[in-house]
Amino acid sequence: MSEVVTASFSAYGTLPVSVAGDPDLLSDLVRLWAPFVSDPVGTEPPVPVADLAQASAEVNRTLVARAPFPAVHAGVVAVDAGAIALPAVSGAGKSTLTSALCLQGARYLSDEALVLDDSDDGPPQALPYPKPVALSPWSAAAVGLGSSPSLAGDLIEDGSRELLFGPERFGEVAPAVAVAHLLLPGPVRGTPRLEPVHRIQGLAALVRLSFNHYVDPRRFLLAAAGVVTGAEVWRLQVGEPQETARLVLDTLG
Repeated sequence: MSEVVTASFSAYGTLPVSVAGDPDLLSDLVRLWAPFVSDPVGTEPPVPVADLAQASAEVNRTLVARAPFPAVHAGVVAVDAGAIALPAVSGAGKSTLTSALCLQGARYLSDEALVLDDSDDGPPQALPYPKPVALSPWSAAAVGLGSSPSLAGDLIEDGSRELLFGPERFGEVAPAVAVAHLLLPGPVRGTPRLEPVHRIQGLAALVRLSFNHYVDPRRFLLAAAGVVTGAEVWRLQVGEPQETARLVLDTLG
């Protein structure tokens, strides 16, 4: 039997998310998104969800679409120098590399969104968006998580289940911090390598991968320009996840 659960997720203000599904599924969903859960509200028709991965994706879609700050599709971790952001398209491996970086000492901010607090006069701050991380079984093993997820999601292409890891698996979530480095991931080519590139390439990546620049283009461009003005921009040739993470942290951490 299906029941409707409507929850308000407090990410950068109260953003209502309504989903309907199996009670156990929805209980798992709320547990995975625990950092964002606040009091239930009932303002919108619920979206029916059939599995945990779909439910989690619906929550994420709603939150990034309604974020009251400029937001970019990126993995984000924090080191002593500041935030390291990896703007990239879906499937480029940013969740895998974000996980590997956190498991080797970086602090988790997000595997999904670089959310920029531009409310002050200083450089924009990368806000924490600690959503659960979805990894294939291969990625989970490659970064050292093994096959013991917080929860299992839906079937992926090879017939195994996508593994969903709660943010608590990656240690303490970092507070808001300015972006120190932008890494632009390239194709996987064996040996990882970092090379500096012009800031204009970083700006182009932020604009191309924005979730919400159309809401206020001028505001977004100012925030993105603030990021690339204060950050170093690198092209990252990606190799094996743990080796790539070690290179990044040894060079930039």
